[in-house]
Amino acid sequence: MENYFLSIYFCLQHMTEAHSIFDFKGLFQWFKQVDFSLKLMGVGMLLLLPLLKWMPLFVVFIFLSWVGERLIKKQKLSVSKFNPTQYGMILLFVFYLLGMIWTENVTTGWKNVEYKLSFLLLPIFFIFFNHKINNRRWLQIFIFGLVINCLLLLFFAAFRSLNSDAADDVSKFWKESDFSFYMHRSYLSAYMSIGALMMIGLFLKTKEITLLILFFLFTLIIVLSASKAGLIVLFSGSFGLILRFVIGHFSSNRVRWFSFFFVLALSSTVLLSDIVRVRFKSAWNALFTAEVMNNKSKDSTEARVMMWSASWELIQSNFWTGLGTGDVDDELQRVNMARNNRGVVEQKLNSHNAFLTMFLQLGIFGFLFFCFGLLYLFRYFWKRKSVFGVIVLFVFVINFFFESFLETRAGVFPFCWLVLSILSFEVCGPKNHKHEDSMV
Repeated sequence: MENYFLSIYFCLQHMTEAHSIFDFKGLFQWFKQVDFSLKLMGVGMLLLLPLLKWMPLFVVFIFLSWVGERLIKKQKLSVSKFNPTQYGMILLFVFYLLGMIWTENVTTGWKNVEYKLSFLLLPIFFIFFNHKINNRRWLQIFIFGLVINCLLLLFFAAFRSLNSDAADDVSKFWKESDFSFYMHRSYLSAYMSIGALMMIGLFLKTKEITLLILFFLFTLIIVLSASKAGLIVLFSGSFGLILRFVIGHFSSNRVRWFSFFFVLALSSTVLLSDIVRVRFKSAWNALFTAEVMNNKSKDSTEARVMMWSASWELIQSNFWTGLGTGDVDDELQRVNMARNNRGVVEQKLNSHNAFLTMFLQLGIFGFLFFCFGLLYLFRYFWKRKSVFGVIVLFVFVINFFFESFLETRAGVFPFCWLVLSILSFEVCGPKNHKHEDSMV
């Protein structure tokens, strides 16, 4: 037993020496030194995914704690200036409120407005909560939280397998929705993709094998979730980072061999999974052969093709103002009922595309405003060489093409939380803007 704990100790010590992102001792010391409200902020980032439903209330508690600390210390409640992204999110929320004017389904409309409150409340929260957090520390907490999520998912899959009835198929606990039991697998894989891409980027910079191990841990979770969007993000992002690295170091034989074996290992990891292979084969066939009328299928790819087609039909007839904040799903149902697409009608699906949903709700002006906001963010992160910001935005935007990501709390809250925290702590932190960027 003593040797077992010694091996764990030496493993953690090696990880700490491998990269500052594994500096757990420094992280614990940081937690001891900072104010209580900042401790809560760190805990919120650490447990962002498993406690996502409770995060809005948790943010309120953080804010009240921050106010209490200032009153006790007799300090002013200082407020930071709004940055353009905060203004943009608040204005987008105003667009949704205006969309209620021509909404017929008021109940659904106000429900959507409730989900979009993150666009209003989180920007206001971050202008008050102006603590100084180095982005490298913030990234460390986020990655540590992803590792906790991986262990939680693997533990529960193993626990349910060991405690299942003899007649049960235990493999179901290790795949798709049964594996991702507390969050839709598309959303889970999106957040794991952020961690995976950060790890491969850091590995290319430092050549530390521990980072590569974490990359494959996050990849394993994505593969087990069998999310096609997650795998597309993982492949495209990884190849993009590797290509960028190879172009700058192509003269090295080590780089060429590493690139070959990495691509081989990643491809094998995915292709050896029967679930993934079957899903991608059926998806590829469905993408080009799916009928958009008289289709009874409930296949996820065919359903997306049908919903995209129905969305485009509605956009053409509601180009300028959209359908309003609450009428989109009803109109999509109407179109698919007219087309006799029974499968998607029974499932009551949304457009499965955040851009199409935005266009349907707010019309051309809301759609363009949203797109220009994303372009502004990308340009900002790119100019500041904020790798964390670029990867977060890349993962979200790719997923926007396959999921109505901003129509659920599991999508809109983490999007606002991650983007605003990166922006706010970059501004409020040290003036050396290299922070995590020097790591990739």
